[in-house]
Amino acid sequence: FGDLKDGHVFETSIGYATALLSPACHILEVLGRHIKFEIAVGINGRVWVKSDSVKNTILVANCIRNAEHLPPDRSEEMVEQLVRFSQD
Repeated sequence: FGDLKDGHVFETSIGYATALLSPACHILEVLGRHIKFEIAVGINGRVWVKSDSVKNTILVANCIRNAEHLPPDRSEEMVEQLVRFSQD
């Protein structure tokens, strides 16, 4: 364990944080197909993310936040659209 430098911290519900900690977390798997990033999730609902650029870090954080209230198929669609949009 080390210091979490740079990156972005945000809060989610404790239930969603628990889902993010699952090895079968769909949103993290989908995001990982498109963007390399680091993540640390606390059981208190705090999430830290860091990517290779500020733009990608914000994209990852926003996708994770938005996916909390979406079914898996919609969250996958959202990620693909945002990644495509960010590359333009």
